[in-house]
Amino acid sequence: MGVERLFTIDSRYLGIGTIAVAWHPQGSLVATVGPNNVIQIFDRRGHVFDQLVGPVPGEVICMQWDYSGTTLAVLTAASGGRLALWRLGERCYEVVHTKWRELTGLQWATLGSVLGLLGGRGRVAVYNTETRVMREVIPPQPSFAVMDRIVQSEWEKIDDERSAWALACPDRRIVVIDDRGSLLDELGGSPRLRLRPTEVQLCNISGMNRLAGLVLSACLESQTILLASVFGCFESTTKSFEINFPDQCGTILCHQWRRETGELVVSFTNGTIAIVPVLAGPDLSFRRSRLAFSVVEGSIRSAASSSRGWIAVDTGEEIRIVADHWGSVMISPVLVIHYDRGTELENLAWAGDGTILSFSIAASGSFHCFKIQESMFDFRRFLRSLPLRLRKFPSDPYEGVLNEWIVMALRCLFSAEFLVTTLSVTLLVLGAWHQNLLSEWAAFRATLENDRWGN
Repeated sequence: MGVERLFTIDSRYLGIGTIAVAWHPQGSLVATVGPNNVIQIFDRRGHVFDQLVGPVPGEVICMQWDYSGTTLAVLTAASGGRLALWRLGERCYEVVHTKWRELTGLQWATLGSVLGLLGGRGRVAVYNTETRVMREVIPPQPSFAVMDRIVQSEWEKIDDERSAWALACPDRRIVVIDDRGSLLDELGGSPRLRLRPTEVQLCNISGMNRLAGLVLSACLESQTILLASVFGCFESTTKSFEINFPDQCGTILCHQWRRETGELVVSFTNGTIAIVPVLAGPDLSFRRSRLAFSVVEGSIRSAASSSRGWIAVDTGEEIRIVADHWGSVMISPVLVIHYDRGTELENLAWAGDGTILSFSIAASGSFHCFKIQESMFDFRRFLRSLPLRLRKFPSDPYEGVLNEWIVMALRCLFSAEFLVTTLSVTLLVLGAWHQNLLSEWAAFRATLENDRWGN
C-alpha cells in the first residue's frame, strides 16, 4: 500500500476557522466552505471547478449533495427558514422557503429527490424538490428546550421504492420515518430508553446470510450500543437489545456500519476498535464469539471506516490507517500520515470508492486530500484471512468468497506494483534464456570446429 497526496487547499480559499466539507457521491468533486462563506468546489486533483456565493446570507452550517450528485443543498445559520439548492447542470441556485422560523439540519434521501429537514424544538419534515411539496412529520415539541437538537442518521434504502430515516430525540426516543413522511417505527415510546441516544445509524443488511432486514444502531450516552430490527421487517414485533463491551474498552467515540459485510465498527477513545458481525433476521443477534478487537497505541480523537476494509484513526499527532480485511484485524498501522502536533483535525472521512481520505484543520484553514493505493500485498492478506472468511459463511462457504477473490485478483493484476514486478521477472527470465542460448550456440560452434580439425 502507498499514499499519494492529491491536493491541499489553503486559507487563501477558505479562511482561518472551521471548514464544512461535502463530497460528491462519485468522489469526483468536493465542496468546501470556510469563514469567508464562499463555497469552493474542487475536482479530485484540487483544480477549481466553481465558486459559489449563496443567495441566503450567513455562515454555512450544513451542505450536502443528493445521491445522484446533481444538486447541492446549502443551509446557513441566518437562513430564516430558507435553504438554497445549487444545480450542477445549470450551475444556478434555487431558494426554498419553508415558512419555518429556523432550520437546524438537512439530509438527502437515498431514493428520488426528497430532502429531510430539521427545525427548532424537534421539528421534522420531508420536502420533495420535484413536486415542491413539504410535509411536516413531527410538529414542534413544547417540552424541548430551544437548544435541544435531534440527532439524525443517514437515509437508508428499504427497497427499490422507499428509504428510511432514523431520528434520536432529546426525550430518549428514536423514531424512524420514510421518504413519504410516514412514521415507520418508534423505540422508547413507552417505556423510554434507558439512556439518551447520542448517535444513530441505519443499515439494510440485505442478502447477508440469506436474510434481509433494516437494522438500527444507536450509541447510548457513549456507554453501550443499542441494536433493533425496524418496523417489523420480519413480520414480527420489533426486537432490540444492547451490546455491552468490556470495561477496559473505555468510552465509545463513534460507530459505523460496514454495509458490504454487515459488520459494525465501534471506536473507543482509549484506542480500542471493535468489529461486531451482526446477523439480521427474525432473531436479530450478533456473533459474540466473532468479536474482533484491535488496539491502537494512544487515544483516539476521531475515526472513519472505509468500504475497502481500512480504518483511519486520529491519535492527536498522526493519522493511522489500520487494515481490517475480511475479519483479519491487523493491529499495526499499514500507513501513517503525520501532521503538526497540537492541531485539531476535523471532517476526517473517506470518499469516492473508499480510497480517498480527507480532513481539514481549522487552525490553518486548510483542507487535505490523500489517495490510498492498493498493492499486491493486499492479495496476500486476503489469502491469509481466507480460512476465517470461509468460517464466516457456514451455510455456503464459497458464497461471496468467489466474487471477492475475482475483485481482489483484478485489483492486484492491474496495480502498478504487480505490473512492475511481472515485467522485472519477465526480463530476468528472458535474460537467463538468452544467456543459455548463447552458451549452447558457443558449445555447438566449438563442437563443429573440433570435428572440422579432427577430420
